[in-house]
Amino acid sequence: MKTGSMEKIVEKGKAYYQLTGRGREKISKKFPVLDLAKQKWDGKWRMVIFDVPKEKNHRRDRLREKLKQLGFGMWQESVYISPHQLAADLHESLETMGMLPYIVIAEVKQLEGVDFKEVAAKVWKLEELNDKYAAWSCDAENFFRQEKKTEQQKQELLMAYESLLLTDPGLPAEILPIDWEGERANVCFKNLLLQ
Repeated sequence: MKTGSMEKIVEKGKAYYQLTGRGREKISKKFPVLDLAKQKWDGKWRMVIFDVPKEKNHRRDRLREKLKQLGFGMWQESVYISPHQLAADLHESLETMGMLPYIVIAEVKQLEGVDFKEVAAKVWKLEELNDKYAAWSCDAENFFRQEKKTEQQKQELLMAYESLLLTDPGLPAEILPIDWEGERANVCFKNLLLQ
């Protein structure tokens, strides 16, 4: 049985649900970071350096918002970084916004004296995000252990996970903390969908 984003499948008398193509498309649009996280990292960082005149403050603010939407993090006030290959999306956005004359885009493999794993931890506040994923996973695991589960509890957990995803930059595993709780949370999320 198919209903838009999900389909029910029955195998050997046991029912489970899975996303349809349309469902995966909806999730990709709402959480583009999930697709970014699946891509193999080429080891390069994309840097956007800008110097926008003061009389164009509103455009600078729009630029910062766009960079954040694309998964860039602010390293310094006018320097944003990302490990993701977003050149086409970025160039198109900057051109549409009329910002190309004020921007330098660079790809770097390394910078002398810079540990990009440390930079990533600071720029995206990974320790804080990791703690939030761990707390959410504990809440989900407690929900699974309950004898009486309510739909409201499940929906609250799903909404809390969605909020976490909106703050997750989808960084490659190579630059995430060793004890990254995002994976545990992802497993709990998938199990929650099956409840």
